[in-house]
Amino acid sequence: MLPVFTRHFDRQLQRAVRTGVHRFVDHVHTGADEKRSGLHEILSNEKIGPEQVAYVGDDIIDLPVMRAVGLAIAVANAREDVKDESHVITDHRGGEGAVRDAIEYILKAQGKYEDAVAEYINQRTPPSEQ
Repeated sequence: MLPVFTRHFDRQLQRAVRTGVHRFVDHVHTGADEKRSGLHEILSNEKIGPEQVAYVGDDIIDLPVMRAVGLAIAVANAREDVKDESHVITDHRGGEGAVRDAIEYILKAQGKYEDAVAEYINQRTPPSEQ
């Protein structure tokens, strides 16, 4: 599950479509100044605990959610306060591959990365070339 909390939905949507990440987005909360309420809504709807959630942030507004979840991820160009409180810092800046870094980190930690890449390649390889 990949929820998106953003004040700039148009830019985020364009980026998500360009990178293919939009296929994984389950929840979108626009105008999200109070991100914790959106998190609680998702936790309730999905019947999961905050320890099962990873959150990618870059600014002070993200800290309340980052403190509440199991895996707090800061993008490379995040505020220093946000980096200081994160478990992981991406190699790429926000809007330049940070979400992909986060997804790869999680898949590798779960031991699912190689299978996900193989499945992606197999789905896009014509049967005659397999």
